[in-house]
Amino acid sequence: MAYTVKQKIKGRIYLYEVESYWDKAKKQSRQKRKYLGPQERIYKSKKDTSNTSKNEIKVKPSSFVSKSYGDTFLTRSIQKGLGLIDILKEHFKDNYKEILSLSVFAFQESVPSYLFPFWHEDHILDDVQKMNSQSLSSLYERIGRNELG
Repeated sequence: MAYTVKQKIKGRIYLYEVESYWDKAKKQSRQKRKYLGPQERIYKSKKDTSNTSKNEIKVKPSSFVSKSYGDTFLTRSIQKGLGLIDILKEHFKDNYKEILSLSVFAFQESVPSYLFPFWHEDHILDDVQKMNSQSLSSLYERIGRNELG
C-alpha cells in the first residue's frame, strides 16, 4: 500500500510517496520512498489539471501523516530491560531522553547522526524535543565533558 508523506526540510515541505514492503533477508518491514517534489508545486499542478465531479471528495495527502512506533517501542523495551534508562537518568539527568532517542536511531539506522531530525519526524518518541544539527553537536559535547570529568 502506497501513501504520501510530507517532510519539512529547512522550512520547506517536500512530498514523498512511500511504499512498505517486507525484507526477507533482514526479516523486518522496510520502506521505499519516491520523491514527488515541493508541496506547493504539487498542489498547484493538481489544481490546474483536476476534473473532479461534484460527488468526488478531494483529500490532501498531508492530512494522513503517520509515524512509526513499533520499532521504537521494541528498542525502548530492550533499553529498559538492560537498565540503560536508569543509568542514563543517573548520569545525564537533563538529557537522558535525547541520548536514549539517539541510541534508538543509531541502533535502527546505519546513517550519520545529522539525519536524526528527519528520522525523528517519522517516529514517535517520548517527550523528545526536535533537535537540529547544532543541538546534536552541543549534546555530544556535554556527553564528552561528562566522560572526562
